[in-house]
Amino acid sequence: MGRQELYQPLKFLCERISTLIETGKEISIITCLDPDGMASGSIALMALSRLGARCTLRTVPSLDSEMIQEIRSEGRDFYMLLGLGSEMAGVLYRWLGENWVVIDHGGFVDENTKRDYDSQIINAWKYGLDGEREISAGGLSYILATMLDKRNQDLSSIAVIAALGDRQDLGDRKALVGMNQEILKTAQS
Repeated sequence: MGRQELYQPLKFLCERISTLIETGKEISIITCLDPDGMASGSIALMALSRLGARCTLRTVPSLDSEMIQEIRSEGRDFYMLLGLGSEMAGVLYRWLGENWVVIDHGGFVDENTKRDYDSQIINAWKYGLDGEREISAGGLSYILATMLDKRNQDLSSIAVIAALGDRQDLGDRKALVGMNQEILKTAQS
């Protein structure tokens, strides 16, 4: 898959989010407790709140089966996991059904499962993006936010903080590269 294919599952997610908002469903945003997670969660929370979504934000130190069960016990209708969960698809499906999405940039191993999680796992590596250098979870959350509403471009500086917090300033003279650089240009303008 290539970079352009990234936009298709994000478009599908935008449609799903719109339906959740229209029907008054609750969305739980769960992020990793690190700078990128905090930034990506902030971006998602602000973008969804601006649309009138019923949503909450929660940070977790890590994700395992017990944490997924705890998250499920909160009784939300849909779960957005930002910066974590790419390798937990089977467990997420077991406990949350189809009511979740993972937006991540960490190492990704495509499980040999009988189930297709293409619309539920949006990971930079699946789309030919180097998740260590080119885009963070905050950057991916920012792209989603701008697809939900172009006015969310004002959140670009938070996505830059996410990239820097994840030490993705690995270009010449500590520059951001890839999609991070594009987001930085938006923030500068």
